[in-house]
Amino acid sequence: MAIPTRKDQSVWRCALPWLMASLLVLQCGCANTVALPVPSQSERDKFGELAIVPVRYIPQSNFLINWRHKSGASVKQAALTAGGGTATTTFVAAAASPIAAPVIILTGIIGSGAMAVVDAERTSKGTVSATTALDIESAISKAVTGLDVQKTFAEHLSSMLNKDTRRRFIIVDQAGPDKPEEHPDYAQLRDDGIDTVIEVAIKEIGLDGCIMNNWECRPPHTLHFFMNAHARLVRVAEGTTPFEWQLDYKSGPHELTKWLADGGRVLGEEIEQAYRDLAERIYDEAFLITPIALPIVSNIWEERCWIEPLSPSRTNTLQPTLYWTRFPSEIIQQKLVPEVLQKISNVTYDLRIWDEDVDQRNRPWHLQWRNRLIYERTSLAAPQHALEIALSPASRYYWSVRARFVVDGQIMVTRWMRQSGCYSSDMLLGYYVFNTPE
Repeated sequence: MAIPTRKDQSVWRCALPWLMASLLVLQCGCANTVALPVPSQSERDKFGELAIVPVRYIPQSNFLINWRHKSGASVKQAALTAGGGTATTTFVAAAASPIAAPVIILTGIIGSGAMAVVDAERTSKGTVSATTALDIESAISKAVTGLDVQKTFAEHLSSMLNKDTRRRFIIVDQAGPDKPEEHPDYAQLRDDGIDTVIEVAIKEIGLDGCIMNNWECRPPHTLHFFMNAHARLVRVAEGTTPFEWQLDYKSGPHELTKWLADGGRVLGEEIEQAYRDLAERIYDEAFLITPIALPIVSNIWEERCWIEPLSPSRTNTLQPTLYWTRFPSEIIQQKLVPEVLQKISNVTYDLRIWDEDVDQRNRPWHLQWRNRLIYERTSLAAPQHALEIALSPASRYYWSVRARFVVDGQIMVTRWMRQSGCYSSDMLLGYYVFNTPE
């Protein structure tokens, strides 16, 4: 079989020619072409003994329901809202199989709260009463007593570090800040031999979404689960914070009934997936993503990154061979400083494939969320791979590739290949798609 070659796939990205002179830039799913900061290799070499420190405050939670006052004025108000520090949290559980009891309890409370809002809307009360809201918050508070979402998140990051035998680290539970506005320098950890702290926090967690009706944000038919995380890298000796990362996870949309079904099974799975994805992203940013400024082509007409797909969007077999461009690409070879280019060696590729969520099959590609990871291979020697399993017929799959290579003895990676942009910050949107035959 002949290996396909890349054809010129230049497209107009999110703008028409007569908008080029406009001062208004419409995002509409376009790329974020600003590189996120990552430590240089010399900075990584100075990490030394690492400590993962989870914060000790409860994340802000939000079960966002929008409704109308009796006067008809538009209101954007949380039916159940709790905020950092002393407040309660709507969803805080790392659900596994079987579904964790707190998720089951919380989904029951969420359902009750939603019914209270719907009842208020139906009877023209406009909002749930303060007493009802306090009762629901109190029930949530009891349901989450004893849970530690921040420590759970830190443990997921530690599982990433466990795969990296070059790193030595510990989890320090009691050193993190008690409030979001606190930013400790962790000087007290110097006596324990700690050189660098990675402080991790889940800032906000919940369900969100709305639909517009007569210019008002109304209770939605579908909701996204979201989890927002923050990581701060602290050099203990200097008490400085050279790097911080704000990372957001947002699931595909589901009806509220699906989120609550089977004791919150889908919700529990999504919470666990969010922990994993956010922890992996922090690990990649801090330790793996190359600090080398790899050249790209990015303009209003196209964006060409470090790796691009060569496979068609529709396959003729349930066990296809996927192809992509070789790294370093022609652009990199032409524009990168020769002294740096010569240091890149031992290039391999990581491949991932996700299945689709049937609830969003008819959505446009830039609004389609990848679903479960169903196939993964690492350290592939060639820019192609014949799948070792058969996929389902008449199905859509999302896929991505990144290069893994060595520079000066250090393992580095590129960011994952995306059609939504070289530096896309969205974790679940914008992946390449292929469809299997019936």
